[in-house]
Amino acid sequence: MAQQPLENLDKLLKQIQTMGFFSRLFFWNNIKSLSYDAYEEFKSIDKTTDHVKEELTNKNLKLKEVETNLKNTEKEIVKLDGEIKLLKEQKQDLNSNNLESQKKIKEFETKEHQKQDEYDLRIERLNELKDQLQNDKERIQLEREQEITQRFEDMKKQWKVHEDYVEQSIKKICSRYTIPYLSKEKVPFKGAPDNTIQIAKEYIIFDAKSPSNDDLNNFPIYLKNQADRVKKYTKEKDVKKDVFLVVPSNTVSALKQFSYNMMDYYVYVITIDALEPIILSLQKIEDYEFTDQLSPEERHHICRIIGKFAHTTKRRIQVDHFFSKEFIDILNKCYDLPKEILDGTIEAEKSGMLNPPMEKRAKRISSDKLKDENKRIKREAEAKNISMEEDLSDIEKVPLDKEK
Repeated sequence: MAQQPLENLDKLLKQIQTMGFFSRLFFWNNIKSLSYDAYEEFKSIDKTTDHVKEELTNKNLKLKEVETNLKNTEKEIVKLDGEIKLLKEQKQDLNSNNLESQKKIKEFETKEHQKQDEYDLRIERLNELKDQLQNDKERIQLEREQEITQRFEDMKKQWKVHEDYVEQSIKKICSRYTIPYLSKEKVPFKGAPDNTIQIAKEYIIFDAKSPSNDDLNNFPIYLKNQADRVKKYTKEKDVKKDVFLVVPSNTVSALKQFSYNMMDYYVYVITIDALEPIILSLQKIEDYEFTDQLSPEERHHICRIIGKFAHTTKRRIQVDHFFSKEFIDILNKCYDLPKEILDGTIEAEKSGMLNPPMEKRAKRISSDKLKDENKRIKREAEAKNISMEEDLSDIEKVPLDKEK
């Protein structure tokens, strides 16, 4: 069992207090021995005390160091508290900014969804409009193709009856002006031209020519070949060296050449409306029995009339050609009009009708009547402040394709 601290010293003090005289006399050695032990204990206690003091000093030093560190730690804590407080404030600001950003993002996403919905709706409407436009284009294209087909069918019908129409027109003109007309069976020379008339003891040939199909691109080549083939007629006796090929008016737009110089003879391409003025000009020569008896002034007069007539005829064909192309171009552009206007235009077209003067058999067209009609139109134009004083030479200013 371990000895208690200062146990001997405690025993010594108790024994000294209780011992008497005899005990001190006879037992002093025990006390002395006990005192030595007590002294040793006291020395030991002193050492322990010193050690404790030293430890206490060290602990105080450590305590001071801890206190110093604690103060520094407190300062750090205060500093950290400040930083934490600042970070909390920054965090709050960030949270506020984050909430604001989230709100803006949500608003942006909402607007984007709305824009996407509007975009999808517009795309859907655009697709519907595109489909409608495509359907309208297909419908208009189909109507245009049908109209073109119908137009060609009408042209085919006109071409089919063209030969009979030319024959009847020439017969009417010859009947009106008492000009001999010879049918195919009655011509006194080889071949069978469509129409032959006799003026000044010469046979003048008018051959009716029309396209064989819808393609007018080959029609000029066809006419050139026909101009070569009429050579068999011009070799015959008393056949005039000027041959006329009569074509439908609606084929003029495909032609660029209206006369052919075949060296030994000439071939002219004309339309039905030019028949009467040409035949009348040719008939003018019949007023002279022998051309070698004509004076120079008379010959010049005849040449001037025929030349002016030839120029006027070709010019008329050129003008018809020009306006035919312009009218076709205008008609094609009409199909680009808005549907409502185009439908209204078609309805208005159906209700319109032109009534040109009707030609009656064996009734001569009076030149005086035409002049009176022209004067009447001129008076009406002057009353409406419309100028009619234009030189006929102004027609040359029209930008037409010149004859090549």
